[in-house]
Amino acid sequence: MPRRARIHFNSLRSSLVNLPISIYGPLLERNIRPQGLAVHLSLVAESRSSRPNVKVEAYVGWTGMASASSLAQFNASGPNDKGFETVEIDPQYAQGLGFTQGDLVEIGLLHDLSFATSVGTEPVTSDDWEIIEIHAAHVESTLLSQVRVAKVGQEIDIWVLGRTRVRLRVVSVDPSAKGTAVLLTTNTEVSIAPKLHKQTDGSGKSQVSKDTKTSPISSQPSSAPSKTAQGSSRITRVLPKRLLPHDLISKIDSYSGDLRTAYVSWATFVRLQTRRPPNSLVPDLSSDDNGTLHAYMIKRLPPPLDPSSNPSASSVAPSPPPPTVLTAGGGQEKDKAPPDQARPESEVYISWLSEIPDDHIVFRNLAEDIEEWDLIRIIKVPLNAKSFNVPLSQPNGVVTPPKATERR
Repeated sequence: MPRRARIHFNSLRSSLVNLPISIYGPLLERNIRPQGLAVHLSLVAESRSSRPNVKVEAYVGWTGMASASSLAQFNASGPNDKGFETVEIDPQYAQGLGFTQGDLVEIGLLHDLSFATSVGTEPVTSDDWEIIEIHAAHVESTLLSQVRVAKVGQEIDIWVLGRTRVRLRVVSVDPSAKGTAVLLTTNTEVSIAPKLHKQTDGSGKSQVSKDTKTSPISSQPSSAPSKTAQGSSRITRVLPKRLLPHDLISKIDSYSGDLRTAYVSWATFVRLQTRRPPNSLVPDLSSDDNGTLHAYMIKRLPPPLDPSSNPSASSVAPSPPPPTVLTAGGGQEKDKAPPDQARPESEVYISWLSEIPDDHIVFRNLAEDIEEWDLIRIIKVPLNAKSFNVPLSQPNGVVTPPKATERR
């Protein structure tokens, strides 16, 4: 039987709730993990007197903590308040769901929900989309600590750097949940459709390109870029080798063969290999096989358009960016560029150097298709791709692949 409690606002800055002590205790005794539990909040009839025709309910996650304000029941002044504990929720998130301070809700616990493979969302406002574009990596790395449950039509909130709130509305889930919610895991992909500001034409009227209209993100496997034949990918910027210290340049130039080689940071290398952030920013030589140089495909991304090159550019609505796809456990990537922007792919063998900044790549020699400061996408090739066994004694993860030991 669902228990009842009153809504109490607490700045949790997440889409999770603190449960009443009477519910928290049994969960703790049974060693129930927050990651496998969903909480159903439903506004009871007596709290809907001012909203008689509105049914307010929400599926939220649990922080794993108890509601400290539950003790307030002992200091309640009114007889109607006696006996009701509190469930704590962030005030901004609560208001987005339709709850107000002091609302009486029924609390239901769901232990057997499906695990989502993909969740499609759209930003509530264009400002939310801009924040996501700027802080996609941070949102991805903190997603599961703030959101654990998703339901079609319901809002989820994420706080960027603990300060800025981003509002998303769930438009699709896979597998489909009939009227209920799904749980997010480290393997769940969260797609965020772009939502741009309105463009102003020459007549002063605002217009929005048809392509910029947000729509539900397809949750079919074919739309998930990390499940394509080419595997996962990551966008990096080309760092000029000449900016590095002399001893580091010597390490990069130590290989003089015909292979095209490049180097990234330890964290970027781990994400390329596993689609997960590293456990530590400090390389662990005892656990990492830094004796293998891995083959990747790279693709140069097109630079932004120069509006001064076309006098009528300001009156033409730009093409919308592709949806941003986040993996709840880390490994942010974006959909492939449209066909008209595609560039030829080329092969490169990549290792890591701890001195290189994250999300940058340094080439031993730049080719004609890559220039300094370009943005390139590094694409992990299939499992049967080429790799090289090399000696493990090289310092700082620098690998020197032999010319004739290629294996598949």
